[in-house]
Amino acid sequence: MIRKRDGGIRFCIDYRKLNAVTVKDSYPMPLIDDILDVLGNAKLFSTMDIASGYWNVPMDPDSAEKTGFTSKFGLYEWLVMPFGLCNAVPAFERVMKNVLVDLKWRICLVYLDDCVVFSDDFPTHLNRVRQDLERFRAVGFKLKMKKCHWGRDQVAFLGHIVTPTGILPNPEKAKAVMNIERPHDLHTVRAFLGLTSYFRRYILGFAAIAAPFERLKQKTVAFRQLQRALVKPPILVYPNFKKWFKLYVDSSHLAVGACLMQEVDKRDRAIANASKMLVGSQRKWVNKISPHVELW
Repeated sequence: MIRKRDGGIRFCIDYRKLNAVTVKDSYPMPLIDDILDVLGNAKLFSTMDIASGYWNVPMDPDSAEKTGFTSKFGLYEWLVMPFGLCNAVPAFERVMKNVLVDLKWRICLVYLDDCVVFSDDFPTHLNRVRQDLERFRAVGFKLKMKKCHWGRDQVAFLGHIVTPTGILPNPEKAKAVMNIERPHDLHTVRAFLGLTSYFRRYILGFAAIAAPFERLKQKTVAFRQLQRALVKPPILVYPNFKKWFKLYVDSSHLAVGACLMQEVDKRDRAIANASKMLVGSQRKWVNKISPHVELW
């Protein structure tokens, strides 16, 4: 049993041995960057959370016996999809895609059990929310109302704050970065980089800042630098494909980086940052790359 953040209980089983011999489902997950970019022209947002998402998916009778577990009360098998199966995530994403097949990317976006409906005006928004709810009702999905928000001009979605003018990291997620202990070994370094990497699109030169972690030297300076970068991150604007883009690139012997920008209200605003740490022979690239800007 695992305690959820909202105080509830999540029932989990250790399926590592079963997962090791399971043929993996390679169904692709949507890219979060693609999801965020679609929200660019929206003014209103509603977020919905499917209650007990996995438990809405029935197990195939031929596979149910593989989910068996024992307790002091006897042997049990799951009739619905449990947490812990390696193919549970792609299976549920496929279900959500089939439920919202003609609505996804057009009036709503979905990532597992999180769904956001977006629109430009209130009447349209009501109609789109109704369409989503009708689909959920048709397949018997229920919503966790405590985690739903309706008709907002700003919502938290997938670890980001989404607004009509741009996106920024969810302050709760940034707070978690600030409160984390300084990494002291390879395991904690990887955990910290995994946490901050989720927000690398906000941090100019992320790879160069994080490079000392890879060498496990000067990691205290890099640790503080990444923490500070998430305290006051820039608000990333949505791309406008009717206007010119500016791509700023830079390099060092450790990393290469880029910042995609557009002019908004007569000043350049960041759309996204990208960076990559150089390893081995890649560090010879630095002689061929120089700081410059491209327009297109």
